[in-house]
Amino acid sequence: STLINATIVETVADYLNSGVTISREAAGRIKPVESTFSDLDGHWAKDAVTEMLKLKNMSGYPDNTFRPNATVTLDEFKAVLTTAFALTDDDVAAIFPEDSSAQTVARKDAALYIKRMLDSLGLELPQGEAAAFTDIGDVSAEAAQAIDALQRGNIINGVGGGLYAPNVNTSRCQLAALVSRLLANVIAEEAAA
Repeated sequence: STLINATIVETVADYLNSGVTISREAAGRIKPVESTFSDLDGHWAKDAVTEMLKLKNMSGYPDNTFRPNATVTLDEFKAVLTTAFALTDDDVAAIFPEDSSAQTVARKDAALYIKRMLDSLGLELPQGEAAAFTDIGDVSAEAAQAIDALQRGNIINGVGGGLYAPNVNTSRCQLAALVSRLLANVIAEEAAA
């Protein structure tokens, strides 16, 4: 942090490392950047959302909201995973359905896409004990296996009472939490290797 005209201006390391310089005249006009969103105070996923914002994997809206409970579209889901994991066009084609960008992403599909991504990238999760979700009997075998693998890997949680809610749409805060946990696991696995 730098003190300029009695205003603390936080600078982003990426910006400083970019080689850009600021004249003394311009520096006096720099305003602090608002880094919090009005709808994240006290939210259970605030830390995960903040991490995604810092990593530039997700962004907020111009009205200073993040809209954590808004439903994620497939386009948004693809964009976040592509940015966070540097997916190639071939990876995206192997993971996601074609031409369905406006559709929402149910929790069962989120698990399926994430498991496909892990498989495509050759990444494995540690496997802990499984919690038996009682409401996934009607999902596809591939989705059920993905839900099981991600739950054992501590990437996904249920909604309580032994339920996963596979048909409920994935929210922005849930996506942030999933990707945050995935990144933490991938970093831990790479450090252990």
